[in-house]
Parts: sequence; C-alpha cells; structure tokens
Amino acid sequence: MVAGHLQEKENGFPPNFREKGIYLKELQPKHLQDFYQHVLKEFGLTTNIVLHYHANIRQALQHAFETDMIPSNPADKVRRLKKDQFIGSYYTSDELNDLFEVVKGGPVGLAVILAAFTGCGEVKLSDLNGPSASSIRQLPLSTRLSLCRIRANKS
Repeated sequence: MVAGHLQEKENGFPPNFREKGIYLKELQPKHLQDFYQHVLKEFGLTTNIVLHYHANIRQALQHAFETDMIPSNPADKVRRLKKDQFIGSYYTSDELNDLFEVVKGGPVGLAVILAAFTGCGEVKLSDLNGPSASSIRQLPLSTRLSLCRIRANKS
C-alpha cells in the first residue's frame, strides 16, 4: 500500500491512502492533490510544509518508478503549490528585557543574550530544558518572533 511506502519519517505522518484503500499502482495525481488539500485544511499546515511532503512523496514515487513498481510518477503531474511568503516580526525592547531577566544566570542565558545582540533569527524555546525553561515558557512571548532587529547607526 502507498501509506507504508510513502510514510513521512520526520513526523511519523503517513498519508491517508491506507484508509482509502489506494494501492501504489492505483495512485493518481488527483489522490495526491486531495491529500495536500486535506492536510492544509485539517491540520492547518503551511504550504511550505506541504511542499516538503510533496518532495518526499515525489522522491519515494520516483524510486518506485525507477524500480518498475509503477509505470510513471504521479507526483510529476501534480500542480505545485505556491510558497508562503515569510513576514518577520521582532520582540520589543520590553519583551527582550523580560526574557533576559528570566534567563539571567541560567544555562541558556548567555546563548539568548548573544542571539539577541547578534541578530540570530530563531531560538527554539520548546527544546529548552531545566529550571529556566519553565519560566521562559510562561512569558507572554511568541516563539514565532525573531529576537531582535539590528540597525546600523550611520553618523
């Protein structure tokens, strides 16, 4: 069945082909397109994530095609989704000061401060452990924001 052959390894997220009884040799571009629309709506994924799914599915189907398991690669006939445009946002000075206060003296304190002052784009707060982590998670800060914007003063 297609589900076993195309399982998304990163998230353990298999396509819904097994439930629909669609076998590898029966897979059509419409099935893939329906699947992409399903995960966009049902799980609220971005088109960028679905494009990664498509790349992995296409690669698996290409392998099946090259080993004569299927006569063609149906993923090649699927219309490519347009990538979402990234719109960055930044913490305010007050939010940064709150964050610095929480991480001060903790195991991630220096990393957070360096990230803020060097313009590091992202710190994954969900991966932090230890006593500072629970304090950080309680702050009213978004993990989708970049730490800061660096502006050069031209005098």
